[in-house]
Amino acid sequence: MKSYLIEDDNNTYTMHVGESAKENWSMLSQAEQWYYFFHLSSFPSGYGMLECENGEEVSTGVLQQCAAHVIKNTKYRNIRNIKVDCTTYVNVKRGDRVGEVIYKKARDIIIL
Repeated sequence: MKSYLIEDDNNTYTMHVGESAKENWSMLSQAEQWYYFFHLSSFPSGYGMLECENGEEVSTGVLQQCAAHVIKNTKYRNIRNIKVDCTTYVNVKRGDRVGEVIYKKARDIIIL
């Protein structure tokens, strides 16, 4: 698992990107419901997890930085206009296979 510090004007956050299906699955177990979850919209990728405080308003800039780290850690990093799903962990449910998830609700972040 790779870890990054994400900064904005007021806060510093820790963000993790999984490097395997098992690592991704483990991240689901460790995450608090209010943490943010990231995953490429149309391609397989590592999960991204942004640690934050419960009820904390996280800026769009921080979410975009996290999405960029998820993209950077895939073989699809050179595709233009790639979309990343972003939601809180309360909206993510484990699928039937290791590493598979189902969204209750998500939004896209487009990285140009």
